[in-house]
Amino acid sequence: MGWPNYIKDETLKPYFTRRNELSVEQGCILWGIRVIIPPAHREQLLHDLHQGHPGGSKMKNLARSYLWWPQLDKDIEHAVQQCNACQSVRKLPEPAPLHCWQWPTRVWQRIHIDFAEKEQHNFLVLVDSHSKWLEVIQMKTTTAAKTIEVLRNIFSSYGLPEEIVSDNGPQFTSQEYKAFLQNNGIKQTLVPAYHPASNGAAERAVQTVKASLQKQVLDEKKQNITITMQHRLANVLFSYRCTPHSVTGCTPAELFLKRQIRTRFSLLKPDLAKVVDGKQQKQKYYHDRPASTLRHLSEGDSVLIRNFRGGRERWTEGIVEKRLGPVTYWVWNGVNRRSVHIDHLLYKRPSSPETMEFQEQQTGVQDNYPAVVGPDVGGKGTPGAVGGSPYSPEATPLPQTQAKDMPVTPLPVSAAADKAVTPANSAARSTEVLERRYPRRERAPPKRLNL
Repeated sequence: MGWPNYIKDETLKPYFTRRNELSVEQGCILWGIRVIIPPAHREQLLHDLHQGHPGGSKMKNLARSYLWWPQLDKDIEHAVQQCNACQSVRKLPEPAPLHCWQWPTRVWQRIHIDFAEKEQHNFLVLVDSHSKWLEVIQMKTTTAAKTIEVLRNIFSSYGLPEEIVSDNGPQFTSQEYKAFLQNNGIKQTLVPAYHPASNGAAERAVQTVKASLQKQVLDEKKQNITITMQHRLANVLFSYRCTPHSVTGCTPAELFLKRQIRTRFSLLKPDLAKVVDGKQQKQKYYHDRPASTLRHLSEGDSVLIRNFRGGRERWTEGIVEKRLGPVTYWVWNGVNRRSVHIDHLLYKRPSSPETMEFQEQQTGVQDNYPAVVGPDVGGKGTPGAVGGSPYSPEATPLPQTQAKDMPVTPLPVSAAADKAVTPANSAARSTEVLERRYPRRERAPPKRLNL
């Protein structure tokens, strides 16, 4: 009689699947070399296998060398889990997946605080979660009252945050501290005890501060100098705040203060403001250099007037009659009178005082008396002109013998003009003055703005 072709009983199926591997020896049913243990003795054998509190893997390896029953591995695992001694010395489980704090969108929205101790000095470390701005305050005592006092001074500078994250230290769990936060509308968040990674921002800041202070101490010993703890803290904070952070990619000062703080490295960059200012100063220098002092002209001064009406002559002669304003003058140019800006006038130094006086008298004579001319004698100029009109380019001089025989009409001259005449220019004064072909046209002076 053998095994049936099919078994419905679930408890017998493990044996049915191994029916070809089972054997009987001395009244014991074997599966290979392993003895199949009946249910009545299984609990005792599990206790014997766990003698010395081996782990589940070692118990399975030992059992596979001697015995077997259905679901033996599950029974071994259950026995180990029910052992209090084994459970009390278990290792920590695998760390949970990292869960990051949500990055605040505003400055000073959430801050993380913690205490640090270095060389018997206590420090309150505070970091802004948005900008990574770091504040480190040296404290003599770390009581709740002193902590509140320090936080109040910081809040007076930067305002009240929305949330403060800290560990479960006695200062942060005291009723006085909780009342201070509640009265200022600040949310308090306590991380799980003995899990510093939950307050990772503050813990990382504490490590940074301690390492930086230790480096400064070693550097002081190397240079044989000594500085105060406040000096060291200032160096640490200044270097930290102006260095780009690995998370944000920006400096804490740029995000917290909305600007880059000035450092010694700022001198390496070109300053656009200084360049523009230098260019402007250079423009002002070249613009003001010709007119560093305002020129003044007096009445009766001989000047050269800038000619803007075409022609070969760039400057024409004239005489200043009066001053109209600080930079404008009323000038006679021999034809008409007009106002001229000082920028268009050049002072003309006369050759001698007598020449200047003669020019003034000559101008007065031509204005007060009409020209008297003799008959036209063989000239190509205006009829009645001697030797042609001096204003005509076709005028030709008369021979010397013919000029001597011509009658000359004297020109009335004032007493002042007679005194100004010298022997050198008497021949020019004796020359006949030509009569104008058309009457002189008097031009009314234009109405100009007196500056």
